[in-house]
Amino acid sequence: MIGALIGIALIVLCVELVTGYLLLVHIDLHRAASQVKPERKGHVDLEETRLEKEKAAPTA
Repeated sequence: MIGALIGIALIVLCVELVTGYLLLVHIDLHRAASQVKPERKGHVDLEETRLEKEKAAPTA
């Protein structure tokens, strides 16, 4: 009886550890994917273009 309870507790613990690990990997993949800039053909980053124009413009 006690052995069965310990076995069930170990199985539950292992399932929780695996689920937690998979959740961390999932969050990490989303974070990494959000940091990648989209590189589509013809894509223009307006913020980047504005910064380049400000750098090129002479400051008076």
